Formats: sequence, C-alpha cells, structure tokens
Amino acid sequence: MLNRILQPTENAIANFHGADRWIGSGRTLIALAQLSILCFTPTAYLFVPVSGEPQKPHCEGWKGLTAYCLGNDDFRPWVSILLIALLMVVASGFFPALTAVPHYWATVSISTGISLPDGGEAAAQVITLFLVFLLLGDRRKTHWHRASPSTRPRNVLLGLTWAAHWGLRLQMAWIYVNAAIPKLSVQEWKDGTAVYYITRGEFFGAPKHLQELIYWATSMPLVELLLTWGTIAAELTIAYFLIFGKKRTRLVSLALCLALHAGIIAVIGLWSFALVMIGGVAAAMAGIQLRQQVHAPDAPRSAPITATPADFTHVNTLGSSDKHSTSPLVKGK
Repeated sequence: MLNRILQPTENAIANFHGADRWIGSGRTLIALAQLSILCFTPTAYLFVPVSGEPQKPHCEGWKGLTAYCLGNDDFRPWVSILLIALLMVVASGFFPALTAVPHYWATVSISTGISLPDGGEAAAQVITLFLVFLLLGDRRKTHWHRASPSTRPRNVLLGLTWAAHWGLRLQMAWIYVNAAIPKLSVQEWKDGTAVYYITRGEFFGAPKHLQELIYWATSMPLVELLLTWGTIAAELTIAYFLIFGKKRTRLVSLALCLALHAGIIAVIGLWSFALVMIGGVAAAMAGIQLRQQVHAPDAPRSAPITATPADFTHVNTLGSSDKHSTSPLVKGK
C-alpha cells in the first residue's frame, strides 16, 4: 500500500531533469530587477531615514553578515559596486551551481539593508532560497544550456531539486492567493472601483504620458469593473495553474503573469517588483518543453522512466544504473 502511494512521486522524481532554461530565465529576470535598483538609485537614497523606524541597514545578529554591514557608511558605494558585479554574473548565467548561494546572499543584503523595499525584495528573498536547492546539483556551465539526463543532479540531490521545484511553485501560488483574497474584504475591490482610485493615487498613479488615456478608460464603469475584478481573477488563476497545471497548461500562469504585471508597469510603474514576480513564475515553469524532440524515422523513442521497487536495488541515481550512472500587489485604500 505504501509503495502504491509513493510510486507516482518516485516516477516524477525519476523523470525530473533538474534546473533548465526556465530556471535560468527566472534568475536573469530577478537579477536584472535587483540591478535596476542598485544601478539607478544613488546609494545614499537607499538608506534614507524612515519615521518611526531604526536607521538601516540593521546589523544585529545574523544580519551582520549581509553586504551593507561589512563596513561603515563611506564603504557602502563600494558594497553596491560589489553587488552589481555579482548580479551581472548571475544574470549572465555562468556557473549557476556556484553562484546560487552568493545570489541569495546578495538578495538578503538588499532586502534587509535598504530603507524602502517595495515588496519585490521580500519575494526575491524566498525565490532565490528555493533556487539555491534547485541549483545545488546543477552540472551545466551556464543556465542557458538545455537540461538533460547527463546534466541533472545525482543521487539524493535529484530528489532535493524536485522538492525545491514544487516548493517554488507552491510559494508563488501562495503569493498570488495572498494578494487576491484580502482584496475581497476591501470595499473598493468588491464594488469594482479600486483601479479607478489606484490610477489616480498620489504616489502610485498613472504616468503623465498615459494619464489622459488611462483616466478616460477607467472613467467608464464597465472597463473599471473588468480591470478591478479581472485583477483578482487573474491572480487566482495564476495560483491555480501553478499548482494544478499539467505540463504546457502551466504556461497559462506565465501568460497571465506577463499580462498582469505589464499592466501594473504601464499604470503605476513598479518595474523591479514586476520583474521579480515574472522571474519567479518563469522559474516555476521548470520541466516544460516548448518543442518536442525530433526523432529520426527509425530511431527508438525513449519512454518516461517508471521506477519500481526492484529498480532501486541496482540504482545509484533515480532512473540510472550502476553501470551507466549519470508576497505585494497594490491593494485598495
């Protein structure tokens, strides 16, 4: 009975190739989002005093190991340069297994160090932690190389990367569920007017070059209602397909994520937040092949690996033998 319960999980692990180009695309987008913060914001502006809050960076306990706690205030611009160099290497894709932990360290340094994180930093901190476990056994030289049985992690690391992949999918789904459900208790989201007020907000509102068009569109009740309720529906649909999407149907989540965050960028900005969220959802697409492998007419086609209890008496890695082992969207006010 126990074997019958565990068999589908064993088969899924045996057929999982580990990190692939989807993971690489997600890492690059997240690194670019972080680079946009460090490259286009003067270092002094990252540490402005906030009323009622202790001066950042906070260096108590384990936070003392983060980048901006390594020196005094005069050293911070050099720390930013160090982080920029590191993030550029991450974005390039070289040696993903070696850069996964430094990327997480850089992400924690930014998230806990700057005074005014926009929500994307907190999401990036969780996403890059899952990526550490996804990339520990990655044997590719760059994250742009195609995943294959010859490059996937070995032994227990394969199961660990599969678990991290599912952890990332569940985490991204939770972020969108947690963004959608609280909106249902806010009057402006319930009556369909939230987008009208958001686009006219004092701090996050429509950009001047699109202001007239956006004001005109959101002044129409039907458009206003569709945009407001459509946002909630999109968030819940993204979460659903991240968890329950089978193979290519999971791409529905990515398509809706792109549309949702492109709209947020156009209406209220938040570029770095949008890139982090798109990067997280893109990384959660791991395992999806957009193109089927082309086989010669007479070439044998490989079937999915099915693990059985007998198989594991002669297996070093799942599916290979001893001899041939190989968190916020803007809410209504």
